[in-house]
Amino acid sequence: MYAASKETFRGYLKKEKDQMFNVLVSRLEGNLTRLANDAGGMLEYNLLSLARKIDASLRVLWEVPGTQSPSFNDSEKKDLIRIMEQVLACIRLQKEKFEARNVD
Repeated sequence: MYAASKETFRGYLKKEKDQMFNVLVSRLEGNLTRLANDAGGMLEYNLLSLARKIDASLRVLWEVPGTQSPSFNDSEKKDLIRIMEQVLACIRLQKEKFEARNVD
């Protein structure tokens, strides 16, 4: 009797293992995707906060109170802005690549 039950259980597992595995993998992928999206959102939020702090700090350097002449010239400002835009573009590109990999 025990051998028959054991054989029935093994047969059931053999038949259903692919389905069980696929369901587990699908749930795991879903959870990992949600976790990655949450982490990406937090990173973007914190980067925006950091960018605002940098902007406020640099604004103090760029504009000298009581004068019309900034301490940074326009080309230096443009270079710094270009670098910041490149960093943000790289972050967006990495986010898009990650999302594209996890669509499948």
